[in-house]
Amino acid sequence: RFNKGGYRDWNNIHNVVVKGPRNCVESTIQNATDFELKYKDRDGNTPLMWAAYIGNINALKEILKKINLLDYLNDTNNNGESSLE
Repeated sequence: RFNKGGYRDWNNIHNVVVKGPRNCVESTIQNATDFELKYKDRDGNTPLMWAAYIGNINALKEILKKINLLDYLNDTNNNGESSLE
């Protein structure tokens, strides 16, 4: 089920957060594992970081339903940026 590769080494969750239609975003994130949600692309960005960066509120809401936000707040990408920046 886990698919890594392609653009920026994105997994399924990265792809759906950035490119997916709303119904796919919800179902894909609801069925995602912790590993998939925490997976970082080649630039060190998690799906949460991408959702925040592009302003995908629907994806943010779905991810926040699944995670303990405190476990993610200190995550940074390869440039030292977090989901809050």
